[in-house]
Amino acid sequence: MENKNNLQAQKHPIDYQTAQSMIKDYQNLHFGDSDYLASEYFDADVIRQLLSNPKCKGLRIYNALKSEDGKSQNRFILMAEDEHGKTILNYQIKLSAVSMNGLGVSAGFVDPVVGIAENGKPCPPYCS
Repeated sequence: MENKNNLQAQKHPIDYQTAQSMIKDYQNLHFGDSDYLASEYFDADVIRQLLSNPKCKGLRIYNALKSEDGKSQNRFILMAEDEHGKTILNYQIKLSAVSMNGLGVSAGFVDPVVGIAENGKPCPPYCS
C-alpha cells in the first residue's frame, strides 16, 4: 500500500517516446486555447538556487495564470518544498530604522522571494 504522505517521486524516468506522446496529447487537446502554453524555459541557475536550500527535497510546479497588457497566459511557478511538502520561504532581514543616538534599531522582513521562481520564458513565443 502506498503512503499518501510520502512526497518522494518515483525515481524511474519515462522514455523519450512516452514523454513525446504525452506532450503531443496535451498539445492536441489545448493548442487552440487562448492562453495556451506549450512549455516554459527556466534557467539552470534559477533551479540551482531553489535546490540549494538544505531543506529543499524537491520542486513543486504549479499551473498559474499571468495577466500582462490585457492578455492572460498560462504559466508555471516553481516552488522549493521541504520534506513535509511545505513551501520553503526564506525571509531577508531589512534594516528599516536606526535611531539618531544609536540606542535603537528596528528591522522588518521583506517579502519571501527565495524558494519561488516565476519568470521563465513562455513557449510560445520564445521557443520553436
